[in-house]
Amino acid sequence: MKVRYYPTISHHDGGAIYSVDFHPSGDKMATCGQRGRKGDGTIVVWSLKDLREGFKRIVLAEMIHQKILNCVRWSKIDNGRYFACAGDDAEVFVYAYQGRCRGGGSLEASSLMCAESERYKCVHRLIGHTMDILHLEWSQDGRFLASASVDSTVIIWDATKLPSKVVVLDQKREGHLDSVKGISFDPVGKFFTSQSVDKTLKVWTTDDWKCVTNIHKPFQGSGSSTIFLRQDWSPDGAYIVAPGATNNGGPTAQIIARNGWTTDLDFVGHRRTITCIRACPRLLKYTDHKGKLKTVSCFAVASSDKGLSIWSIPSVSRPILVISNLFKHSIMDLAWCGTSLAACSMDGTVRFLDFQAKELGYMLSDTDMAKEFQRMYKTVPRHISSEDSQVNSCIANSERSDLYHGIMDSPEVLLAKRAEVTKVSNLPLPPSEVVASREELVKASPSQPTVQQTVRLKTGKKKITPVFLGGLADDEPALPKTQAPAPITTPTPAREGSPIIPLSNTKKRRIEEVDDSAETAVKITKKEVTRPSASSSAVSELLRKSSGSQLPRIRGSIAQELRPISTYQTEDSTAVFHLPPIRSQLSIAVSRQAAFCQVHTINVDNNFKLVQEASERHAVARITSVDSNAKQLWTLFLDGTVILVEASSRFTIIATQDGFIHIISTSTGRLRYQFALEGMPVQIRLNRDFVLVLSSVGMLWIWDLGAPRIVMKESVLGVLSKGVTVDNVLLLPLGTPVLGLSNGRSLTFCPNLRTWTVLTDRNDYIPTAAILMGPSTSREGILSNLIDRSSERSKLVKVNPEVSTVATEIELERALIAAESLCEPNEYSQLAEKYIHHLEANGRTEKAKEFLDDVRKSELLNAERSQSLLISLISILKKNPRFDAVRRIFLVEDGQKSSDRTTSKVPSIF
Repeated sequence: MKVRYYPTISHHDGGAIYSVDFHPSGDKMATCGQRGRKGDGTIVVWSLKDLREGFKRIVLAEMIHQKILNCVRWSKIDNGRYFACAGDDAEVFVYAYQGRCRGGGSLEASSLMCAESERYKCVHRLIGHTMDILHLEWSQDGRFLASASVDSTVIIWDATKLPSKVVVLDQKREGHLDSVKGISFDPVGKFFTSQSVDKTLKVWTTDDWKCVTNIHKPFQGSGSSTIFLRQDWSPDGAYIVAPGATNNGGPTAQIIARNGWTTDLDFVGHRRTITCIRACPRLLKYTDHKGKLKTVSCFAVASSDKGLSIWSIPSVSRPILVISNLFKHSIMDLAWCGTSLAACSMDGTVRFLDFQAKELGYMLSDTDMAKEFQRMYKTVPRHISSEDSQVNSCIANSERSDLYHGIMDSPEVLLAKRAEVTKVSNLPLPPSEVVASREELVKASPSQPTVQQTVRLKTGKKKITPVFLGGLADDEPALPKTQAPAPITTPTPAREGSPIIPLSNTKKRRIEEVDDSAETAVKITKKEVTRPSASSSAVSELLRKSSGSQLPRIRGSIAQELRPISTYQTEDSTAVFHLPPIRSQLSIAVSRQAAFCQVHTINVDNNFKLVQEASERHAVARITSVDSNAKQLWTLFLDGTVILVEASSRFTIIATQDGFIHIISTSTGRLRYQFALEGMPVQIRLNRDFVLVLSSVGMLWIWDLGAPRIVMKESVLGVLSKGVTVDNVLLLPLGTPVLGLSNGRSLTFCPNLRTWTVLTDRNDYIPTAAILMGPSTSREGILSNLIDRSSERSKLVKVNPEVSTVATEIELERALIAAESLCEPNEYSQLAEKYIHHLEANGRTEKAKEFLDDVRKSELLNAERSQSLLISLISILKKNPRFDAVRRIFLVEDGQKSSDRTTSKVPSIF
């Protein structure tokens, strides 16, 4: 373990630092607190990468506020694009990353400002508290942002729809009676905790936000002298460790077990009140002195006695580490990044503690954590299954930090270290695959420099052909002429026998692994080519285990080209889908009642215990059906948490949080189908035998359960621009989807063209210049309902007649396309008559001829209906002699086919 202190990380004029938090990438850190003694607040974003490399300019951004800031937290699952901060001004400020620029920052921080600083913009100001805000936390799944205040309330904000509120936990909802000084979200996603000066810790459910338990006994003898009481959950959600407790009059940190909310154990040893507790973000595995493999949770405990201790659960007999007088004042906040810990104090400084695996244990991977959650709760939280995990990045950064463990190295040492990190590490290969020894390579290199070739052309100009003379290092031989140089680009499928150097990361390289023991070229076959590992730490582990293997040596000139190109991220175009709320109870009435089905209502209980003695972690979902007299007809049990339910007289569709769709026969309760989806279901629809499901990754499925068959599987991300969401989804009786977007557009999918078609657009300006004419369409059609919702025809724009005529034609043509896409023959026929009336009034003969030909060939109408509509449209054209030629063309053609149509009529399906 190494304790590192950087004097440059401090607020101006020694202002207190009240909060610290690592970015999910592990490359930067945010602190907030007091800016000197002026009474205003500040947020500073520090570059840890530049800090470890010994650079003086380490400030990426600084934001100044009028009042002191008490807490800052990066968002969890969106790669840390946002961070939230709050303080004495009773508002929550949400900042968004806007890219990089040169210069910037306040005058005081200019000497520490990086050459390329970062820009952040305050995108939301959340107003709701009336007094100082002491603590903030994002939920692990990114759905909520919680804020705790001195006004004794906790506000839960909808992080996907800021600045919307989900609920206010106040005294009306059995909330706290005094200042709330600490909050924390359960990593499983079911509970939320809050701790107050009223000497209670409350546990709330996140589905209905009800207080399920009120823990007060361990906190009765505690005082209220500390500013914060920041508690935390263990990574697996099995324990809560809360500060502010007492045992025999001494300050302790109380351990609260999830199973029964028992308070039998605590952390002891500090001399003053404990202020903050932070858990290592992953479970740890280590082998004890008896050779047994143990899995534990690691907690850091900070106190107002300036000391820090490290503990593990379930082995709580003694702490792993105790450090006294680490600061000159009380410790205010803690933050983990992998196995590295940061602590900040009221004295305005930050200390870093870097632990090795042999001291704490090895952190579990995403896969192992998912197995633990599946074993304990039969579900895997979203933040564990996501690929962009904070801990993976932090582990890699903590391993890299070993290169920069000193407080401040000499310039000679820094130059030597920077020279070392310019070479590339490669996976070891079997010695049998070596094709050229060092002696052969030395023989292949020329003993004397080769003279470049010079040829004089007929024009008198010289043509010079340069010759490669070798690398900069004297001991690096050239490759033999018979062997091509190894490719150093993104790996592609290799030809057999071609030399390959697998890279550790195909997206962004950092050349830092060093191994000078290997000096020979290698050759591998196609069967031995493996995909590069996603984690550079995994490659490093393999390199450490393969001490006897030989690796190819990369020239310095080639390695120089592998350095990543600097890019600037300006915006995030990822689409956002609002996740459905998780409720403990759900109930839905069965639509389309039929005589063969007696079921009237489907009820869901997500917290049903098969065994009465079992805890909530072994709860399952119970689905029951009742008739109109509330008599239970059948019961079904499912693993996972049910989030969506739709039911008709034939089928009941149930979506669970783990991404499964369960299709059940409504009348009997028999399980018919089970589908595994990409992502979590966010919307489901049921119409007759057709089922529509929209997932959180933007995939939309439609199945025909009567066949059964899949009707469509398409992504909706292509039609969603930045900030646009899917507000509503409709499923028509023939299996046609209709999407309602937040920007006012409605779309449907055209199966023939395999593309999305716009039905209506609320923001379209053309309809305001169009003229309404002719009979209105049926008010019962889906298209007319969409038009009524999206258009505002009461206020028309005054334009000249020519513009109005063109706008009317465009609107009618769009409506005809929409009616055909929605398979609405009635609305199509009515719109066709309006369109022909308009063309006849304005003398559009060519458009009329083309449209009548399309009507005759339309697949929407059967032969009989098409003939009837065509006759009706031709009769409208009688009023204008200019259309006589058009009428004669279709009358002659239809007269020749009339006898055939009467003998071979196609049955009407409409």
